[in-house]
Amino acid sequence: MGSPIRSMTGFGAAQRASDDVRVRIEMRSVNQKNLRLSIRSRANLGAWEMELRRLLSARIERGQVDVTVDIQFTRDMAGGLVDMDLARAAVAALRAAGTELALDGTVSVSDLVRIPGIFRGDMGEAIPEPVCAVAATAAEAALDAFLGMREAEGGALVPVLLAHVETVAQYAELGARKAPVVVEKVRERLKARLAELASDGSDTLTQSILEREVCVFADRADINEEIARLRVHCDQFRKTLATGGAAGRRLEFLAQEMLREVNTMSGKGNDTEIASAAVEAKLAVESIKEQVMNLE
Repeated sequence: MGSPIRSMTGFGAAQRASDDVRVRIEMRSVNQKNLRLSIRSRANLGAWEMELRRLLSARIERGQVDVTVDIQFTRDMAGGLVDMDLARAAVAALRAAGTELALDGTVSVSDLVRIPGIFRGDMGEAIPEPVCAVAATAAEAALDAFLGMREAEGGALVPVLLAHVETVAQYAELGARKAPVVVEKVRERLKARLAELASDGSDTLTQSILEREVCVFADRADINEEIARLRVHCDQFRKTLATGGAAGRRLEFLAQEMLREVNTMSGKGNDTEIASAAVEAKLAVESIKEQVMNLE
């Protein structure tokens, strides 16, 4: 077994803290043809955002991935991170409002840290290196949880997909059993018609034309090439699931090719059993197509 098959939907979160800061990172994703990253944070992540993007791009292939970085400072770092003028103005305004409205309670540090812009990092300055280090550990942990959920969802789809592929493979084997019989029935039916013409005294030219039609019709009803290709597609689909990794695009292509062969077989087969069984095979392929669209 190779790498795990992953879904494109997932969620992961982690929180890490130091004496000065607490960082929580959440990642969630939905289906997307390619990889699209959206990173949101109240703080200016500066160069660390590029590091975060590189980390995500190295381990995620596809999906719309939304990342939220929440940074809460627990105390003034290096004495210059807090905008003291804004803090004094905020405290004065809150106290004045409390007095005017006859409200109980005092303004605490926890109240201040919730004010947008109270930290200079919120106003354009990049977060300091110690904060980046804490954020990096939170990002790694959140990404591990995120990928773990993707792998769990992808793994749950594998037996479902294999069951659908088995339905398609059984259709190919039905075609293999019926193909020689179908062609022979066509030949016998047209030969009987030839015999009727001969007994009616039809000219040689008419019989010659009909003999050619026997060959042409029998060739058109031959589905052996389609059967061979459908068997190969089913085998490749199973192998791709076993190999794992970012297999979504390849599986989508194989499903499309399966549907093409099933449609051709049901049209050319000239047999009621082949046409009837094609309905279940097509439903199985459509289910495969819907499921693999959610794979990375």
